Amino acid sequence: MIDQTRLRELEEDFGADELSEIVDAFLEEAFEAVEALRTIDPDADAESIGRHLHFLKGCARNIGARALGDFCEALEGRPADAVTPEVVTRLTADLDAVRMWFRSACAS
Repeated sequence: MIDQTRLRELEEDFGADELSEIVDAFLEEAFEAVEALRTIDPDADAESIGRHLHFLKGCARNIGARALGDFCEALEGRPADAVTPEVVTRLTADLDAVRMWFRSACAS
């Protein structure tokens, strides 16, 4: 689920405490972006949908959540109406899984 090499790089660059703050910030902002996707009208604001997906893709990859980043990249190349309620539900579930993974890893 999480690219361990990327995670080690981040920990070496920032330290464990700073990495924890980075992950917390990512999760907070990512859930906000997904909530925005839930409420955006794809017919009226396709550009915003693209920006939110691009943000999610980049942030996910930066913290090592490659599968989530890849999913967002695949959505970026599709029409805005491809971001259906089911897709938003999957994004939410994927973010929940990332959050649980980090919580578990930090508890170890």
